[in-house]
Amino acid sequence: MNNDTAIQKIEYNLSYLARWLEANHRRRNYPLERAHYLLLCLLTEKSPQSSGILAAQLGLDSSTVTRQIKAMIDLQLLQRLPDPCDRRGCLINVTALGVEKYNAMQEIKRHNVEKIFQDWSPEDKEQLGDLLAKVNESIYNNLDKL
Repeated sequence: MNNDTAIQKIEYNLSYLARWLEANHRRRNYPLERAHYLLLCLLTEKSPQSSGILAAQLGLDSSTVTRQIKAMIDLQLLQRLPDPCDRRGCLINVTALGVEKYNAMQEIKRHNVEKIFQDWSPEDKEQLGDLLAKVNESIYNNLDKL
């Protein structure tokens, strides 16, 4: 397969993947919005963090992330803490309710992924996980070129 054909195949399948994921998300009554889930994913791995660091990790504008954080604080999923390194700044921390909602959403999503890939071998699932991590890393490292 030549490079042009491979790129065409990747583009086509990424487009459909995005469509299927969006369609599935709209059909479900998830306990969290997608943006909230992603922020909680980052914050349950490492908390607290600044809103600027969170924005950079998601490839988003700081103002977008700040709006999401405010909405999540209103929902009691996050809280602001004073930044010990900068008295003018604050850090964002996940609350117990945030962890609870995140865990519930993660369980639903993992169950759905398990159903989708139930007929795949463990080796194929492992390889797909590795390749998806590589795709995400490539996108993140090339955001300024897109």
